[in-house]
Formats: sequence, structure tokens, C-alpha cells
Amino acid sequence: MKKISGFIKYLLFSLCISSAGAFSSKDILSPVSGQWVNVQPLVLNTSDGSEVYYSLSGSDPLVSGFSYDGPVVIDETGDVKVRIAVISKSGIRSDFTVMYTVKPSAFSTADSDTALLIQNINSNPILKYSSSGEFYIPKDFELSLNNSSVFEKGHNLLINKTSVLEHYAACTLKKDNLSWHFVIKVAETPSAEKLVKRSVPFTLDNWTDFTYTGENLIYQIDDEYWTASRELTVLDRTKPHVIRWQSIAYEEGNPVSEYVLPAMPVFSAVSAEDGSLEFKCSDSSYRFALNSDNLYSSVTADTFEGNTLNRSEVFKVYCSNVYQGTVHFDFFVDRQNPAQPVFESTTQDGFARSEVKVKIRCDEEDAGIYYSVSEPVESASAFEETALAELAKTSTGDFRKYDGSVILLKSPSKNASYFKICAYSLDRSGNRSSVAEYDVIIDQYNYYLNSSPKNNSSVHDGSWSSPFRTFEEALAVINSQKSTRVHVTGNIEITKPLSVIERDCVFICRDARFVFAPQSALQVNGASVEVSNCIIERTDDSSRDGELPFITVEKGKLLLDNVEVVGIYIGDGILINSAESEICVSRSGLTVQSQSYACALSASDSTVSIQDSRITSSAPNCVNVTMHGGSAEILSDMFYLIGRVGHCLELAGTSAGISSNTFSLQLDSKKSKDSWLWQDIKAKIKVKAENTVLCLD
Repeated sequence: MKKISGFIKYLLFSLCISSAGAFSSKDILSPVSGQWVNVQPLVLNTSDGSEVYYSLSGSDPLVSGFSYDGPVVIDETGDVKVRIAVISKSGIRSDFTVMYTVKPSAFSTADSDTALLIQNINSNPILKYSSSGEFYIPKDFELSLNNSSVFEKGHNLLINKTSVLEHYAACTLKKDNLSWHFVIKVAETPSAEKLVKRSVPFTLDNWTDFTYTGENLIYQIDDEYWTASRELTVLDRTKPHVIRWQSIAYEEGNPVSEYVLPAMPVFSAVSAEDGSLEFKCSDSSYRFALNSDNLYSSVTADTFEGNTLNRSEVFKVYCSNVYQGTVHFDFFVDRQNPAQPVFESTTQDGFARSEVKVKIRCDEEDAGIYYSVSEPVESASAFEETALAELAKTSTGDFRKYDGSVILLKSPSKNASYFKICAYSLDRSGNRSSVAEYDVIIDQYNYYLNSSPKNNSSVHDGSWSSPFRTFEEALAVINSQKSTRVHVTGNIEITKPLSVIERDCVFICRDARFVFAPQSALQVNGASVEVSNCIIERTDDSSRDGELPFITVEKGKLLLDNVEVVGIYIGDGILINSAESEICVSRSGLTVQSQSYACALSASDSTVSIQDSRITSSAPNCVNVTMHGGSAEILSDMFYLIGRVGHCLELAGTSAGISSNTFSLQLDSKKSKDSWLWQDIKAKIKVKAENTVLCLD
């Protein structure tokens, strides 16, 4: 053996992005444990050079089994047991066992593409794919790749269009409690450049080993002597060489052929933004060859998002269609998405009465977390079912790196506030998880009272999904808070003899009716109470001495808007009694009926406003409104008196504005238009617009 310009010892080129390593359970792409609708293929990754044997009978694969030389379909149903024996290059044996169940089940769908996919999987669990297109996965299926336990919404699969490496990807689909497991064969993408080997009178092996193979020829390397020697020559590939040859019958003017051999190039692997790897050569005259006659100026290795590709590949290398040697790459393409982030918060049911603290974690150490938080979406009347679908569309804005600190969510006002947090994990390979979402409604003031809710939960916390069932439940919360809003639906029965409201509250009603039991009463003590859009009623079945007014307001405030208050008494009856308070009645009706004395509103030292309302009192002795002291503004109302004697208004020491009202008197006593009003000498009456008085038979 001789050398040219020094001996260069050349070892097999190896670029380790990540070592392919010895055969492990991860190299068993299929089958895997589980229950499947379709028969399973046997697909193994043997790129490490191990010898693999398998058996389906439970016997030792080396004693009674098969040699694995490529994917096969295991055409068995029911419970299946596969034993696999692996002999590494160093002679070490490893054994693996996979047990699974195949239970064919009917699956029907109206979508033709989905039906075709399932049909193909059931027919042959090894499906082909080319990087020039997409692999169809229905959106309403759950999808997992690489035998991962993490599933995501179905989506079409694709890889970098320049990827040319053939490989297999394990795929799992789930739908309606059915599971399919199959393997996708990613085929080598043909190249436009085909290998047409050039006829030269020599061979190159392992890059440096030059051997003359010509007949009746002599050759020359660079400026060396012409020779016909067949002795192995080791070339220095750090520099280019020129190889010439001509007929052994040496004569001046003989045609001389030559081949220019460039210096050995530098090989590299470059990672792209999409996670794929491109194997490149520093000299554009070199080409890679895979397991076919296709030549590639570079080779791209890629796999589906959600999958990994752990391989050891040996590429043949040609220059000007002359074989040079091989290049060996151990590489790992990581396209497997990290797990979704997990939210940890002080409330997990999506509803809170106070501020919420949230932290985010990811169980994968090499993954960072990025998150975004929406601005609060506020609602003065809280959020109900019709609004929840729209809330889910709320945008959270730009993502930022999560630093591990607590995210504090707090309502900026007394309104109910909706917050949404989105987060994803990003690993070192640039793989991004699907976006995880957390949302919560923070509502410190809004409560719900519903006698017949859709949710029959045993827990009644007053939220929209678990409303209070009784007025007593709501009252306990009202009196424990500084201020509340209570949304009321249905017939609310109140049986307690006396219900006392001591804190500010607003009753927002929809198709609601408060039904008080006979002789029961409501008292507002030092609080502001607003009621709208409902009926409040009480019907007594007997008379009782010292009976309380239906509604009593002491040093508080009562506002009625579009409310009907009805009281029917056996004995004396007062509908509303006010002391040192403010009473506002708007667009409402007050109706009281008794067998002796009936008064709709009795007030002392109070401020009263009645507008666009109807006041009716029916009894032998009846009064619509009686006031001692205080002030009143009575505008555009209708008053009805039905009885023997009585007055619409009785004012003692009261300052009142009375305008544009209609007073209707249906009394047994002498009919007089003056009966609508009684006032003492201290009362001050202002009339800005004329009132109408009607005396009815």
C-alpha cells in the first residue's frame, strides 16, 4: 500500500445530534398495549443494527419465532401476546413483551373522507404518506402520535416538503369510546436527479482508498509517474486531486481522460425553525444517495408534529457520479409537543366570590411556559348561560414568558368579571404544546335565587349554576355582605314570621313572585333595598291582634320599580310602613284589601316618591297614603279608594308636590271631590299640574 502526500487515517464520519442508542421499548412503534378496533402491525425501529426476532405463540422468539426484516401485519383478533427478542451488535440480548386486544367494532359516519380513512385502517394498518401532501385526520377525533398518552384535537398531518427520509410514525385515534392504532409509512420523496454512474477505471472506498481497476490502461495521480499498479493507494483527501488515464500503448498524442477529485467536504446538520434537520455538504459537487438511485444535494429529515424520529443513517456520497464513501449520522428529530401547562388556582369550579390566585406549571423540565391574560369582561347583571358561549371567545392578547409568580385576578368593580388565561409550553426543540385555557367568573356581589333550577346540585352557594333555593338561604348571605345583588326567578315562598334585611341589596327579578305565608312580614332595618320586575304578595287566612305591617322600613330605603305588591288581610292591614326612611315607588302597583282598615303606605318622618304607579285600597275604612311629617313627590299616579269612608292622601305636617294624578273615589259615604285629600294646618302642598278627581258609583 502506498500513500499520496501523507497518510490520512479516516474514521466513519459521525454527527451526533442525539445518539440513536440501543434498542429500547420506544423502538417498538407497534403494537402497543390497549384495546383496538383494528388488527395491529409489527413495526420496529432497528436502525441501531440490532438483530430482532419475534413470536406470536408465546414461545421464545429465538427458539420458535421469526426474524424481523420489516413491517408485517399481525392478522389476529382478541387477546394477542407478542414476544420480541433483540440481539445487539455486542451480542447482548434484550426481551420485550406486548399484550393487547383487538375487538372489531362497527363505526358509521356521514363524512366520506372519515369513512374512507377508517376503512383503510381496518384493511391495512400501515398507511402510506408522501411529504408532498397532507395526511387527513378528522377534526372530531382525538389524535396522539408516537404512542404518547397526550391527545389533542384531530388535524391534518404534514411534514417539510423537502423531507426525503423514509420512516414510520405510530398514530392513535379515538372517537366515541373506540380506538384505532396504526402506523403511517412516510415514503422517500423521489429526486429529480438520478444516479448515472460514471465509468472510470478506478474505485474509491472509505473516501481515501484508491484502487485501479482499468484494463490496458495506465493512470496518473496528480504529477506522479504514470503507472498500471493495482496496489491500494491512500489519498490525502484534505486537498483535491486529478486522476488521468490513457491507453497502455503510450504514444504521444494519445487521448487522455481525467477526473478531478475535490477535497473531502465538511458535512453538517442544520436545524430549521420548523424542527426539521437538513444534512448538508460544503461542496456543491457532492451528492447524497439513500436506498435508491435518487441523488440529493442535501437531505432533510422531518416527521409529523407530535412525533419523534430517532435514527442512525448511513448515506452514500457521490461526486460527479463517482462513489466516494459513506457518511454516518446519528440524529434525533424532536417534533413531539410538550404537555399542556396545568393551572393551579384557589378555585377550580370556574366561579369565585373573591380574588383568585393562579399559578401555572409544566411537568416537563425543559419546557418553558408562555401565557396571556384577558382584560376583565364586566357585567352589572352577572353572566348567565346565554353569555357563556360568547365569553369563551374572549381574546387574551399577546403571550409572555411566565416567571413562576402568582397571577392575581381581581374584579375592578362591583360588577361580575370574567377572566381568561391561555398558556402553552415550549420546549428546547421549539415544539409548542396546544393551548390550555383557564377561565373564571369573579362575582362578589351577584347571587341567584331560583325555586326550580335546572341544576339539582345539593350545594346551594348562590352562584348561577347552583342558586339558592329559599329566601332564607339568600337572606343569610345578604346580611353577611356589605352589598349584594340577588337575581330571582320563579315562585319564592317565604314562611318565616319575620324576615329582616340589614344590609344593602338589589333584587333583580325575572318571572319572579315572592309569596309570603299568612301573617309573615318583611322588615328593612337600616339598609337600602331595591326590587324590580316582580310580584310580592301575602294573603291572610285569619285575623291576629298586633299584626305587623306587610313591609316595614326603619331608617332605611326601599325602591320599587315595576313591582306589584299585594296584601289581603282579615283584620287591619298596612301594606308598607316607613319610619325615618326613603320610599321610592316607580311604575308599580300597591294593592291592599281588608275587612276593616286598609292602608297602602303609612310613613312618618320619611321621604316618599311615587311616580307612574297605581295605588289601590279596598276596605270599609281605607287610605292610599298616610304621612306624618317628611316630604313627598307624587306625580302621574292613579289612586283608587273602594270602601265606606277614607282618603287617598292623608298628610300631617308633610311637604308634598302633587301633580298630574288621577284620584278615583268609590265610597259609600257622601260623595265629595274633596275626600281625596286630608291635610292638617302644617301640611304644605304644591301643585305644578292639575290633578283629576273622579267620584264613581
